[in-house]
Amino acid sequence: MLFASQFIFAGAMLLVSVTALPQGSDDDALASRAKKSCPAGFYPKNNNCIICPAGNTCDGRSGPAQCATGHAAPNNGTVGACPACPPGTFQDKKGSKSCIPCAAGSFAPYPGTKSCRLCPAGFFQGLRGQKVCCGSCCGWEARGNGKSYPSNCTSRAKPNASPHSGGGCTSKKVNCKHGLTCMQNPITGSCPVGSALLTHF
Repeated sequence: MLFASQFIFAGAMLLVSVTALPQGSDDDALASRAKKSCPAGFYPKNNNCIICPAGNTCDGRSGPAQCATGHAAPNNGTVGACPACPPGTFQDKKGSKSCIPCAAGSFAPYPGTKSCRLCPAGFFQGLRGQKVCCGSCCGWEARGNGKSYPSNCTSRAKPNASPHSGGGCTSKKVNCKHGLTCMQNPITGSCPVGSALLTHF
């Protein structure tokens, strides 16, 4: 006796397997030998193969598995591990369809990030979705964490500054000339000339 396991999806019949059963098998034995299975990217439900919903991954044998934090699946039918959020983005919730760009003043240097990091004192980031922080230029300061733009030391009548020191407007004597600007490229995100680059900490 032959038993064919079959499922219907996308308007077509899918023949999954054909199993030879011994004569005289009852309905219970028939059901136990006919194992439900679907192609990867689908999951079995009520003798149908249902495409895996976005935010999940499916192996064809069991129900949808939610994407882990730091990962997202924007499309239906994901197979294997959900894609990791790229640098500059994060995702703190399971089962997500998309990743979130880091806010200005923060960064995410690695893929698969659950939360963005604030730029530390002495560094800044004026754009969203970035993977680095820029160091304050000579003559500028970025006091505290999470700054999106530094302040010019001349505005506080303290002309000498230590580059990348965070509280850079000090009276410390250093060989440092004030830059007229400390702005990163608004299109490419490139840091100012002479600025240190923070890629991780």
